Amino acid sequence: MKKSFFIIFLIITSILVFSDDYQVVYKTKINLDSDKSLEHVTLKGKKVSEIYWGSFLLTIEDAGTTFDIMTGIDGYNPKIEYFDFNGDGIKDILLTTRSGGSGNYINYALYLYTGKDLTEYNIKPFIKDIKGFFMDQYKAVISYKDAFTYLDLSDRKKLYQEIKAYDQYGRFIKDYNELMIGGFSELEPFDFGNDGTYELKGSISISGLYHADSIGYLHFIYSVKKDKLLWLEVSKITYVDVQ
Repeated sequence: MKKSFFIIFLIITSILVFSDDYQVVYKTKINLDSDKSLEHVTLKGKKVSEIYWGSFLLTIEDAGTTFDIMTGIDGYNPKIEYFDFNGDGIKDILLTTRSGGSGNYINYALYLYTGKDLTEYNIKPFIKDIKGFFMDQYKAVISYKDAFTYLDLSDRKKLYQEIKAYDQYGRFIKDYNELMIGGFSELEPFDFGNDGTYELKGSISISGLYHADSIGYLHFIYSVKKDKLLWLEVSKITYVDVQ
């Protein structure tokens, strides 16, 4: 009898400790599925500092049913936006936080809600198909699958020669010629077709020999409903000698 009491006591203590770790960061009531009832949306986190939160936990309470999902992201200034991304008539959830630090990267997570399930949707895999390489004569090529474009890098010719990336004949002489394709610099809802179903519009940074060697950005529009890119273009940062 004593042994049974001891086991129950341990289980209850474990639950209480877990609950105390999390604090409510955001809470609202919203009609996600266009019925007559409001869903309760709560975002909880572990407080790391006065402004920084860790291990965000997203919860939706809908007609007595609770959906929990660990986001796996940290950050400060969390923002939640509600839009229908997959065209089912039910609002989904886009969570955005800032990482802080010198990079101040954006963390994001997209969650699709069906009224019966809450799942994460990952659009990052398409980035692996984006490639970039230095070429001779101060040029670079950016490709996505079978499409490609060239960038003129002659505005940084002097710099690249000084750091011995190119020789005096314009030949690329570093051992590693691949450009650095970053993560998302921006990501926001955008109704590309003006039909009530939202796409994701964002940008991805492109760097050269090091992160501070910013070459440009890839601007994209991605359809969750169609599960593919709808638009991809490249913009280049030009170095200007103001002396």
